[in-house]
Amino acid sequence: MRIGIGSPYLDSLGGGERYMLTLASHLIHRGHSVHIFWNDTGIRNKILRSFGLDFPPDSFRPDVFRGILPRKLLTTSEYDVIIYLSDGSIPYSLAKRNILHFQVPFPRVQTNSVKNGIWKEVIVNSKYTRENLDQAFSRKAVVIYPPVASFRSEKTVKKSRMEILSVGRFSSHYRAKKHEVMIGTFKRGFGEGKLKDWKLILAGACLSTDKEYLEELKLLARGIPVDFRVNIPDTGMRQLYGEAVVYWHAAGFGEKDPTKMEHFGISVVEAMSAKCVPVVFNGGGLPEIVNENNGFLWHTPEELLTHTVYIGSHLRDIRIKKIMNSMGDTVRKFSTDVFKQRIDELIGKSDRI
Repeated sequence: MRIGIGSPYLDSLGGGERYMLTLASHLIHRGHSVHIFWNDTGIRNKILRSFGLDFPPDSFRPDVFRGILPRKLLTTSEYDVIIYLSDGSIPYSLAKRNILHFQVPFPRVQTNSVKNGIWKEVIVNSKYTRENLDQAFSRKAVVIYPPVASFRSEKTVKKSRMEILSVGRFSSHYRAKKHEVMIGTFKRGFGEGKLKDWKLILAGACLSTDKEYLEELKLLARGIPVDFRVNIPDTGMRQLYGEAVVYWHAAGFGEKDPTKMEHFGISVVEAMSAKCVPVVFNGGGLPEIVNENNGFLWHTPEELLTHTVYIGSHLRDIRIKKIMNSMGDTVRKFSTDVFKQRIDELIGKSDRI
């Protein structure tokens, strides 16, 4: 089949882009003719560096969704399936089959009756997204959890310098990953001597437009052992997961707007696959991943600090060992193999067209 993949912010290379590109790569390996709509062909090397996905050069086509309507309709009519990652808006398409993907639970989607008739199928990344999405789309949405690579690790803990890792894009837009909260909590714990043997590592992508925000964070972390790992390749990220003992996630803290919560949490599952004990904010889609049997949930920065101190002083205890052992079942639930199986089930329906 001829399949087109669209994303309005492909160059941000975040969780939504990983989702769509993994989907595209799998469909290519299934023998489909897949085209990714994007104007900058240099994106191919960036994708390889960030996600380890190597696409054939002819996989990319000019972004039809940024073109004029007649061209958009003509081009999409040549495809059996169009799969589009929505940013809250919906384009026109004349493909035989049109599938929308939502990573964010937009309460109101920019649409009309014609577009509603075009986009008859919806996939979302979590139950949380489905439950909080515009009802016009949530009622027909199917949950297909994101694919999460396994970073298996037989780590040995060095108590002389234990590491806390948090992975998330350094973005000034909403400051969604709450880096300030984590730096503040670590600064408090370090100052009180509770985390004196620890180091906090903040890793993630950063666009040129967000460099000022990154510098603000570095200033906030001055004088304490906080390392910033920016725009590192996939191999470097694997090493960080392999070395860390605890994984922090603060997205959603202090927020009430569902669009500003963590809607799933790919990095949390990646961390669990490497046997990092997750200590994550109890909100959004994160409780679909973490519970008392496989990690720690927190409501306040004080609880974040308390849980971390407990883990550090009980690493050899039976409870922490049980938590680490139970992570495997969680990781398998969100594995790339399961994702590919669900995508095969979804696309297989096209045989009826």
